Amino acid sequence: MSRLNQQKVKLWQGLAFGIGVTILFHGIILPVLNLSPAPWNLPFDELFSELVGTLLWMWTIEIFRRDLRNRLTEKPDPEF
Repeated sequence: MSRLNQQKVKLWQGLAFGIGVTILFHGIILPVLNLSPAPWNLPFDELFSELVGTLLWMWTIEIFRRDLRNRLTEKPDPEF
């Protein structure tokens, strides 16, 4: 697989994970615990905001994780 394809796969897996977390927490867990209304009772802009916010949050955590790993081990992340 070419390096460009590997980068696309990594990017998509990160986005898929962020979307999955959003669906799991904002679509299932929070409504079941009565901490937020069901997704179909929310306006689209709020759902979109939660999705974008979760993706940015997960991306920020990943940037810090990679930097800390590199500083502590002095090795880059392994390529899969």
